[in-house]
Amino acid sequence: MHSLKFIRENLDLVKKSIEAKNVEFDIDALLILDDKRRSLIQIVEEMKAERNKVNKEISQKNDVEKNIESMRSLSAKIKNHDKELTDLLNNINDKLLYIPNVINDSVPIGNDENSNKIIREWGEKPIFQFKPKSHLELCDSLGLIDFRRAVKMSGSGFPLYTNLGAKLERSLIAFMLDLHTNNGYKELLPPFLVTSNSPTTTGNLPKFKEDMYHIENDGLYCIPTAEVPVTNIFANEVLDEKKLPYKYCAYSACFRREAGSYGKDTKGMMRQHQF
Repeated sequence: MHSLKFIRENLDLVKKSIEAKNVEFDIDALLILDDKRRSLIQIVEEMKAERNKVNKEISQKNDVEKNIESMRSLSAKIKNHDKELTDLLNNINDKLLYIPNVINDSVPIGNDENSNKIIREWGEKPIFQFKPKSHLELCDSLGLIDFRRAVKMSGSGFPLYTNLGAKLERSLIAFMLDLHTNNGYKELLPPFLVTSNSPTTTGNLPKFKEDMYHIENDGLYCIPTAEVPVTNIFANEVLDEKKLPYKYCAYSACFRREAGSYGKDTKGMMRQHQF
């Protein structure tokens, strides 16, 4: 999340980044809110200074009744302004979460994946002398994934790995974890449910809220990737730089609602709800 100080000092860059990333956000309206917040802070500070002055007058028994009434009036106004300040700050912080990272000049600007620029290629694309089967056909013919029965249990988007398909999934997980732990990474098995603080820290909330599974009764979210809990291991902690770097690897089931139309018509293992 960008600080208001950074935004004010780099306003043109922030506006350029918002436009380049096709984000609908009124940065000027945000700055107006912040101006209001800063003005209100000054008013509250002046009122508190006046209240301290009145309190001193009361302690010296000067116009006690009049000053007590003045104290009550000031305290009530300060209380109202403090609430207004809290509401303003919450509103500002919520809006700040929607501002994207600033762009790097080396990254090409595009509207969608069709604008992606190929940086380099490796190997050669094979030319088959026959019509290759899709992964969906292969999974069905080899009995690796039972899509039909998975739909019966959970609806679309949830795979049921079977036989060698289940074994392959387990083997790939073990291969990945062994590879990284052999290279100095510490293995973790994180929780699959987290509070809203964790995906907010990683930028998943509020932007991708509609794509996350939410357990409303408990205020928990199903993680969309292991990065969410792993990134939050040291949240709100101060680390000793002498112990850096901390290197972790983790396996987790991942959950995404794919609430939008993207992937709606994608078949097979692409754009799954659980993966």
